[in-house]
Order: sequence, then structure tokens, then C-alpha cells
Amino acid sequence: MNQTSFNRTIWLLNTIYQAGPDGLSFEDIGQQWLKSDLSKGQSYPLRSFHNHRKEISDTFHISIRCRKNNNHYYIKPNGNADQLMVKILGELSLHHAVQTTPQSLFSFSSTTGGEGHLSTVTSAIRNQKKLKVVLESGNEKKVYEDFKPLGIKEYRSCWYLLGQTEDADYEYLNLAFAQEITPLEEGKFDAKDEPIQELLVENYGGTLENIPTEEITFKTSADTARQLKRFPFHPSQRVLEEKPTHTIFYLNLKPTTDFIRDLMAFGNTIEIITPEVIKEKLINEARKIIKKNQ
Repeated sequence: MNQTSFNRTIWLLNTIYQAGPDGLSFEDIGQQWLKSDLSKGQSYPLRSFHNHRKEISDTFHISIRCRKNNNHYYIKPNGNADQLMVKILGELSLHHAVQTTPQSLFSFSSTTGGEGHLSTVTSAIRNQKKLKVVLESGNEKKVYEDFKPLGIKEYRSCWYLLGQTEDADYEYLNLAFAQEITPLEEGKFDAKDEPIQELLVENYGGTLENIPTEEITFKTSADTARQLKRFPFHPSQRVLEEKPTHTIFYLNLKPTTDFIRDLMAFGNTIEIITPEVIKEKLINEARKIIKKNQ
């Protein structure tokens, strides 16, 4: 697939995804095509459309379906995979923009969150193959000779690998600091009895803490509520009560240090209702900040 064909394929995927479950007719797609800079004023041939559908299916394993009752094309919702698709489409669209627009209009961080290791890591998780991992941060170097990869999560634009060390301890490894990740030939393992849900989902943020999972309720201002609905704290988040002046949310997670610090970023727009332990953690953290800056 050449660059031009690739750009057109990504455009089609993004256009149909943004249309949501209702989808678009081919005529609608053609009209949007003419508005894009890729069209150069030329119409979108039906043959090219179906070729691009096939390329999307072959490359991304995403099926663009046709609803028979109205001939609308759509992508079936797929839970967490949809969030990943949004990220991928955003990155690819940005890449296209950088290639076709003066680079002085863009500013990027010089650091990465470990994306270069994702292919190796996800393959090892899928095939249940152990890894040798070398992490290096500043003057500190740590080597994991026999690491069992169990899952992966993104937090604060960094990728964290959840796994078990040779001493049977569970750890998160920040892939941004990974210098080397190598699959081990004789490193096959079975992960069916591992507490992956608790470690990966209930544990908030990029560190593991041996604390109980808590049911948390908190009240926010209307403005903060709108932000949290768009960017939820956690997969467990749901609304318990909604009024013009405030919203009450529910969470079920381990209130790690990362969680407390993320709560504090909202300042006085959030009020913890339950449990008391979260209130105490917030107060203690605030006292540390005050003492440090007096």
C-alpha cells in the first residue's frame, strides 16, 4: 500500500467511525470525500471505496459493514477496542497533517511512553512467553531475567507492563524506561489463575499497592462533571445522581497514591462522600504539600 492509498484508507476509516452506529450512505461518504484535501476535486469511485474497505479489513481487522435496510456503512461498536481506535486514528491523522503542513505549526514532546516495545510485549502476552526486561532510569539499571507478562495498561501517556518477577512478585514496569525487551525461547507459562482483573483494572495508575478495593462516592461541580463524563477516572465510573448544580459519581477501585494525586488535581471542585479513608488520604497529602512550601 503506497502513501496515497494509505492516507485514503485512514480517511475512510475515520469518516465512518466518526459517523457512529448510524453510519453513512455511500453518497454521504462521497460528499465528505469532496470536502477533504485528499480528493483534489475528484469524486470517490465506488471501486476505490470497496478496495479501501478490504484494505481496512486486511490491515486493521476492522469490518466496515453495510446495513441492508438503508444501505448505510458503519463499524460495529467494540468496547475498549473503540478507545484504542480513537487513539490510533488520531495519531495517524496527525502524522498525515505533519507530512503535509509546515512543521513549525506543531510541537511534540521529545519523550515517548514506550510505544516502541508494544509489538514485542503484546505478542508475549498473547502467546504467554516470558521476557527478559532491562529498565534504565538515570543511573539506576534493573534487569528482570524471567518476567511473566500478564497485561498492559496506559496511564498518563505511558505504557505499563503488568507481570510477575522470578521471585513471584507482581510489578508494573514503565516501558518508557525499557532499554531492552527480549522474548525467552523456553519461557512458556500459564496465566489462567493469575488475578489479572484486580491487578490491571482495580489497581489505579501505574504502581501496585497492597490496599483493599474501595467503593467510592464523590460529588463534583457541574463543570467538573462534564469533564469526567468525557474523560472518566476509571472503567467502573458511573453516575449516581445528577442535578443542575452538581453530580455524584461512583467508583470501584484501589485508591492508590496515583488516584489521590489525580483527585487533588481537581482542587475544591470534588468532595468525597465515602469512604472516610479517602478523605484522610487527601488531607494527609495536602498537609505534606503545605509543610513542604511553608
